[in-house]
Amino acid sequence: MPDRAALLAMDASRELDAIVAERFLSCDLVQIGSQPRCNCIGYPHNSSPSKLTYVPHYSTDIAAADPLLDVLTGRGFGWTIYPDHARVWEPGDWKPRIVMIEPGSTARPLLICRLVLATTFTDAEWWT
Repeated sequence: MPDRAALLAMDASRELDAIVAERFLSCDLVQIGSQPRCNCIGYPHNSSPSKLTYVPHYSTDIAAADPLLDVLTGRGFGWTIYPDHARVWEPGDWKPRIVMIEPGSTARPLLICRLVLATTFTDAEWWT
């Protein structure tokens, strides 16, 4: 697993999509060919408990990335997205975690991936 700086600097890729599914959604992943699959239940991409589904293209597809924000909100986090960066915070925490991105046509899905991954670090991991 890449360290915090490397993880938050990753470009959009199937590897990043799999990391989002594994780290943020706590999915169990299975690699079949070149496509990661998961068996996590109760998330937007899988409602069937009896089959493996492809991990969505979170980092490049806005329709796949936007539901991650619903999960983030459901966990009690506040967040704001700007064209070149995003902020996420826990209730009562006035030190938001900030993630950056170069603005562009595929920027929002990648920014959402970085945003949700920022919540998977402890304060000690984030602020050191």
